[in-house]
Amino acid sequence: IYLNGNFKENKKHGIGTLYHKNENCKVNGQWEDDMLFYGIEYWENGIQKYEGTFKNDKYFGESTFYLENGNLYYEGTFLDGLKHGYGKEYLNNNIIYEGDWINNYKSGYGKIYNNNILEYDGYFFNNIKSGYGKLYLKNIIYIGYLLNDLYEGKGELNINNILYYKGLFKSGLKHGKGILYKNKYILYEGDFYNDCKQGLGIIYFDNST
Repeated sequence: IYLNGNFKENKKHGIGTLYHKNENCKVNGQWEDDMLFYGIEYWENGIQKYEGTFKNDKYFGESTFYLENGNLYYEGTFLDGLKHGYGKEYLNNNIIYEGDWINNYKSGYGKIYNNNILEYDGYFFNNIKSGYGKLYLKNIIYIGYLLNDLYEGKGELNINNILYYKGLFKSGLKHGKGILYKNKYILYEGDFYNDCKQGLGIIYFDNST
């Protein structure tokens, strides 16, 4: 069966059901002038795949998408069948990203979660952390600018709440003017090059011990 439903002037029109070749339901939906505009789509194994609106037979607007095992994968907006606008992405039914999408890419402002714990809060471009953001890792907190997933430009790096650096970065490394602290005491103030003290600088006596 291709479609069990209503027709108007030889076109799909109204409520109907489309089937896979294995006769499992493919789409329960509503058509207008042969175009599907709302429906619930199913995988061939019978698990729900998508629920929401369609435009030109592509996912459109506020909708939800499920994996073939039934786990929720995405809830948010689509455009031309792609994640576009605001949406949430899931892994094993746990949220891993919420924020802006452009043409299936994380682009704009968003948040990344790891085991439901916030890991990154900031800006993306084409799935890559780029722009101002806050990064929370196991022993590291970074607040500042990133480019291509790496520290870049002005930033602040906190390691184990012991070592603290405030200054410039390049390609993920301390590079340029900066101040290095230990337990809130200044250890070094001056120039860095590829994560090393190099150039003009001042070394301070370690008062942290």
